[in-house]
Amino acid sequence: MLQRSVKPVITTDSKGMDICERFNGIYLQDSRIVTLADERASVFRGGGGSGDNNTQAGVTVQVQWEIPKGALVTLSPQDAKANDKSVAFFIQPLPKGALC
Repeated sequence: MLQRSVKPVITTDSKGMDICERFNGIYLQDSRIVTLADERASVFRGGGGSGDNNTQAGVTVQVQWEIPKGALVTLSPQDAKANDKSVAFFIQPLPKGALC
């Protein structure tokens, strides 16, 4: 549902991007942690601890975007407690000759 709601917002104009033709796709991959209210801990577990960014609830959002096409390939929310390596299997493998 989250991916469907974001899809219409993300677009790009590839005019003037001739360099893109050298690669079999150009991708941006990233993850961000968003702190949530502690009441959401049953849905997305945070890191805990003490401090403003260490609450009981949080979500890590994994994103993979194919830049020239403006295509959102992956949008995957996970517990903030999980590290990037443990949730890397949600990211789609890149095609041979792609730039990331």
